[in-house]
Formats: sequence, structure tokens, C-alpha cells
Amino acid sequence: DSSAFTYALSGVDSALFNMAGTTLAFITAPDFEVPQDNGTDNVYNVSVTANDGDNDSAAAAFTVTVKNTNDVIPRITNAATLSVPEQTTAVTTITVADADSTVFTYRISGGEDSAFFNLTGADLAFANSPDFLNPLDANSDNVYRVDVIVNDGANDSVAMAFAVTVTGIGGPRWRGEKLIETDDAGAASAPQVALDTNGNAIAVWAQNDGTRNNIWANRYVVGSGWGNAELIETDDKGNASDPQITLDANGNALAVWAQSDGTRANIWANRYVVGNGWGKAELVETDNTGSATGPQIALDANGNAMAVWVQNDATRSSIWANRYVVGNGWGTAEFIIARSAASGFPQIAMDAKGNALAVWMWAQDEGTGISIWANHYVAGTGWGAAELIDTGGTLSSGWPQIAMDAKGNALAMWFQDDGTGFNILANRYEVGSGWGSAELIDTGGRWPQIAMDANGNALAVWTQNDGTRSNIWANRYLVGSGWDTSELIETGNEGDVWMPQIAVDANGNAQAVWVQFGGTRRSIWANRYVAGSGWGTAGIIETDNVEDAWSPQIALDAEGNALAVWSQGSNIWANRFE
Repeated sequence: DSSAFTYALSGVDSALFNMAGTTLAFITAPDFEVPQDNGTDNVYNVSVTANDGDNDSAAAAFTVTVKNTNDVIPRITNAATLSVPEQTTAVTTITVADADSTVFTYRISGGEDSAFFNLTGADLAFANSPDFLNPLDANSDNVYRVDVIVNDGANDSVAMAFAVTVTGIGGPRWRGEKLIETDDAGAASAPQVALDTNGNAIAVWAQNDGTRNNIWANRYVVGSGWGNAELIETDDKGNASDPQITLDANGNALAVWAQSDGTRANIWANRYVVGNGWGKAELVETDNTGSATGPQIALDANGNAMAVWVQNDATRSSIWANRYVVGNGWGTAEFIIARSAASGFPQIAMDAKGNALAVWMWAQDEGTGISIWANHYVAGTGWGAAELIDTGGTLSSGWPQIAMDAKGNALAMWFQDDGTGFNILANRYEVGSGWGSAELIDTGGRWPQIAMDANGNALAVWTQNDGTRSNIWANRYLVGSGWDTSELIETGNEGDVWMPQIAVDANGNAQAVWVQFGGTRRSIWANRYVAGSGWGTAGIIETDNVEDAWSPQIALDAEGNALAVWSQGSNIWANRFE
């Protein structure tokens, strides 16, 4: 009878509805997560009464159930600013609030330091453990920035920009090995390293280019790290070998090496000047009667240097030397002992004023024992007469080493074969008195190394066999007291040890490194000596479990920070202690 109707709403939830014409609708779209119905269960009850205008009406009760849909944008609940200690990789697990979903996908979307992070599921981590003293972030301020996006599967996403601050954990330690050369044309070997007083360093080594060995170098700058390796000689006539390097207090360097001209080996040198780089390699000796090999070099406080080497005239060998003076260059090479049946393995040390002491092995006549000899260079006067510092007679001594303090006092050390075994001996040189008498330091040892602090106190290390395997032993020399009792400084009994090296800082702290066999391969180990406390616990300082490590070298700056270098496989590696 009628086509015009009016509608009235009633019921417990009627206030939430309206009629738009003949359409029943919510006034405000309901939220499943925040129900507004009387029972707060997302079931809304409303009755509709329709009237035709003639007082005829009809009513119907409706039950409206609101279903859930995934329409809530996820929210990351982590703090955007995080802090983690260095030498760890884990950063945070990303947590998300989303009433509609519990399954999310995560991805790194950007950030200036995003390359340093990995995201595995919700776990954000550094790809490699950060080093507080060597930050790699874009601003070099130990704050690493990375952006992460989370998606709930319904095209709803949220992003957060994280700022991760890396904090130092305190105390010096080894910072992690780094490859310092990337030339894969041939094997690299025989690394050497030296530091200036501020901790900047230069390493040199021999590297094969597929045809011959060349001498390469790389510089380490505190706060910046290693640079790019560079060739420091361009003579392609023959192999170069035996590189040595020394730095003055300001970081200027002199390197020497032996280089073949296709017929014989000669001694060459190159100088590095801070701010200018490497100069041009130059020949420092011109005796062409035979090969020159085994160069060594030392510097005084002003950057003047002395180099020594073995020179052969095809009949016998002798020890030669040449002096470098800043501003003048190299002088004329001269031999510092008479030509003899056999001499070799020279070592050199200098004091702050440019006085020097050289030691070497010498057999005066064929068939006699090999003894240790020395010569003293006085700045302004020149070399003196060679003198015997080893009283072994017909016994054979070898591997002489020498260290000198700033005033010119020195200690020489070597090993000697007494016919039944090897022993470690030493002799002290005192300014104004000369050499003392050789004394036995320990039995059963070989391959000693010695280093001295500014006051003349020294630390020595060597290998010593216990009948089953070799170990690293050490002894300390104190001015006024003499040598202490030898002590074992490593307890790894898986296998033998080789090639110990030691360096001492101005305060008498030291680092020793060596090669140690671990049952499957050779690794580089180290132990630290702290003045007043003694030796610590030996530990491995490289983690390559595939290739053997060899030829470690160590140097310290004035504060006791250290750099170790070694060859591993076909490459040169380094690790810094600070």
C-alpha cells in the first residue's frame, strides 16, 4: 500500500548505526582490535523498525559480526639508537607490534653504513666485528647507520633508521689480522716492519711477479690504517731479496735489500720521506768481484743510518758497511774486517748519537770453529778494529744478535754448539769499558733474539728443545743486576715452534711473536711482557685455518702499541696490538 517508509533504530548497539535510505551502516567503521559493541566481542545488536506512514510498522533484529582484516600498519618497537661493544657482531633482534599479524619479512633498505651489516630474519648484526680504534663507518666516529624495513605480508610496511654506536671495551689487545698486499701474480715472502714513535709503520717484503722477486712496501697510519702496497724498486735484471726497513721518530724510513743484476747480487736502498713518499732506489756498494747479500740497517735519533752486509769476492767473504747521512746521502762502502775464509750474518745497532756496533760470525781460517766478532763505529771517527767477543775456541757459534740503548751500551747474543748440544750465550758492551766476557744464559737453546729499552734493560727469547718438542723461552737483563732466570713463555704442546722475534718499548714492555705448529698447520702466536708484572698468556693472533703462517716480525712504538707482520700462503698479513 505504500512505497515511502521511515526507519527507526533501537537495541544496545543502535547508537553506532544509522540508516542511509534503506541501507543500514556503521556510523564509524568498526575496528576489530578495539570493539565498541556492548559486549566488546565484535558482535553488534541492532533492531530496525520500518513504518509505512499509516501506523503500520514492522521490526527486525540484526546481529552484525565484525571480522578481522590485516589492516594494521606494523610498528618497530626497538629504540632507534643502539650501543654495542666492539669485537662483537650481534646488534639487536628487531621486534614488531602488529595486532593483525605475527609473520613478517625484514630487509636492509639503506643507510650510509649498510654494507657493514647483515640481517638474518629479525636479527641485525655486523658482518665483521667492529674495531673501536679503527672505525669504518662513513664519518669515522664509531656510529654506524643502517635502515631496516619490516613488511607484514599485506603490503603494510614500516621503516626505521638505526644508529649503532660502537664502544671500546678497554685494555690493549690484538685487533685482527688484515691482508696488506693484493698482488696475486706470485708469492710474497720475507716481510719486515718498523714503527715510528707515534705508531705509524712501514712494512716491506719480497714479491714474485711470475718472473722475478721485487721489493714492495705498504704504510700504516694511525687512525687511517694500511694504504696501498707499492713497488719501491724497478730493476728487472734479476731477483731482489732480503729486504730490511727502519724508521726514524718522525716516520721517515730507509729500506735496503739485495738485488741481482743478472750476474751478481748488489745492495740497494730507497728512502721514504713523510709527505713525499718513496724516492728512487740507489746502489750503495760497487764491489763487483762477487755477490753482496744479507743487508741489515739501523738508524740514530737524527735519521742517519748504517748498513752492513756480506760481500763475497768469489774466494772468501767479508763484512762491509756504508753510512747514510740525512741531507748528504750514502757515503762510500768499506769493509770492517779483513777478508777472511768465511764471515757472515752481520747485525747492526746504533745509539742516539750515531755510534754503531756490528756483530757477525767469522771463521778466520778454514777448518777452525766459527766465532762471534764485533766492531765499533764512533761517529766522527769511523770504524775501529774487529774484536773477538766469543771465547768458544774451536766450537761453532752462530746467529749473532745485538741490541743497543740510547747511550751506546749494548748486548750481543748468539748460540753455540759445544759438541753435545746448543747453548745461549751473551756479552755486554759498556761505553767507556768495551766488551765484557761471554756468559752462558741457558742450555739447549738456539735462534735467539734480543731487544733493549732506552735504559739498557733487555729481553731475549729463543727456541729450546725439551727432548720431545721445542718451546719458546725468555730471559730478562737488568742493568746493575744482570740476567734473571730463564722462563717458558708458551705451553702449546701440539708441536714445535720456530722463528721467535721480540720488540721492546721505551718503558720496558715487550711483545714476542713466533711460529707454532698446532697439529695441522703452523700459526702465529704472541705473548706480551709488562714491566713490573711479567709475561702474560700466549695466544694465537691469526685465524686462517687453511694455510701455514711463517716469518713473523714485530715492532713497537713508544707507548707499547705493536704491529706484527707475517707471510701466510702467498700473501703478507698484519695485526695491530693497541
